[in-house]
Amino acid sequence: MQTFRFTLALTLAACLSLQVGCGGPDPEPRGEKIQLRLNLKKGSTYKQYQGMVMDVDAGRENGSMEIGVGVSVNVLDVDPTGMHRMKMNFDSMKVNMDMGPIQVKYDSKTDKNPGGIAREMSAIVGKSLTMNVAPDGMTVGEVEGLANFPGGADLQQTMERMFGMYPDRPVDIRDSWTKTMNAKVNPQMPMTMTVVYTLYDRQNGKAILRFTGDIKTSGAMVLSGTVEGELTVDEVTGWVNDGTMSMEYGGKIQGQQVDYEAKVTLTDK
Repeated sequence: MQTFRFTLALTLAACLSLQVGCGGPDPEPRGEKIQLRLNLKKGSTYKQYQGMVMDVDAGRENGSMEIGVGVSVNVLDVDPTGMHRMKMNFDSMKVNMDMGPIQVKYDSKTDKNPGGIAREMSAIVGKSLTMNVAPDGMTVGEVEGLANFPGGADLQQTMERMFGMYPDRPVDIRDSWTKTMNAKVNPQMPMTMTVVYTLYDRQNGKAILRFTGDIKTSGAMVLSGTVEGELTVDEVTGWVNDGTMSMEYGGKIQGQQVDYEAKVTLTDK
């Protein structure tokens, strides 16, 4: 059960932090740079659906899970400095989990009164978070509403960098930049994710970012691994239209070897 609860926490952190290759030669630099940043329109609503498929090798708790979360973001205000006041709504969740003795099937659109573990997992549906996000994607100040989420107090650090993939300077194709996210997905296990992004290409007003990175945890649960993927970002709004992320990581939880493989997909449909 400890491994199961940790997996849920890590799944939420991975989805919040997300925000492939084709044949032929890599695109060449154009000699023109773009400044990618958050530039949403006041009064607009932006949607995303984030899905994760994960395989877990954890002794008696071997298994797999599929989790999907539907999110909408209402842009309440944008001040002259570009600071966004936004409300993030967790609209839906779908779960299909086979973890040996733990079996869960849940769809918030049809299951209105879930029981057992599904009730715990469904706690975020219908909840919202309100925050101030700067043009560089960094959340400024306290995120309102975290108290309504399981382990909400530990999500503040995660939310601070949820949109934090933007470069700190104008970039051309093949330019790279590094971002580090610290998150406390579990009180016993701070996590650090260091990611190198590269502007791989630009097509029809979209910036295609590729990224690779490392995941490390400390404390009572020590894990490490790698992450890689691709994001398609609107060059005007900075909104992520779609993306994929693959993760492999493992280590020991309470002395037991645990290995994870996961793929996260994101779409604005």
